Amino acid sequence: MTIVAERDNILMTETVIGTAYDFRKISQRTEQMIHHKRTLEINATPEAIWAVLSRFTQIDEIAPQIAYVEALTHEAIGIGSKRRCYFENGSSLVEEVTEWDPNRGYSVRLSDMTAIPLTDAHATIAIKPLDGARTRVIWSMDYAVKYGPLGWFLGQTLMKMMMSKVLDSNLKALANKVNSDHIPDAEPAYY
Repeated sequence: MTIVAERDNILMTETVIGTAYDFRKISQRTEQMIHHKRTLEINATPEAIWAVLSRFTQIDEIAPQIAYVEALTHEAIGIGSKRRCYFENGSSLVEEVTEWDPNRGYSVRLSDMTAIPLTDAHATIAIKPLDGARTRVIWSMDYAVKYGPLGWFLGQTLMKMMMSKVLDSNLKALANKVNSDHIPDAEPAYY
């Protein structure tokens, strides 16, 4: 590990796992969102996948980390719909739909994230038809981490590893749910 410091304009360079980081450059990027995505190809049509994803207030059926969900708006689906997701440890966050495109996916803005070290976060689930009855689902997160350059570094390393596990488990659970026999109260897939 190498650390170099200047007196007035602090420059810290540290070699971690073969990568050199210039914290002056990182501090300039801390206002930028970090983008992370995971994908899974599922043996199902976009309509079958949408039948599960469109059940916005039942996300706990495909997100193993969520203990239960509370609807916060009268409208259960569509732009402006909100849900509070509760986790096993008692923490929660709010998600509000910012984009809603039947059979293609939706986006949410996260808020009330007191237990999570994020200042801003958005998630998108995109549905892309493939040949035959196969569909690619892309689950992405854009987020900004608290704590300046250190937060940005943690967001690029530890948080990405953690989010990969969460998103992968969500995608796997989605595939299992889509391929189950019964999806109650599914929204019809309109074009």
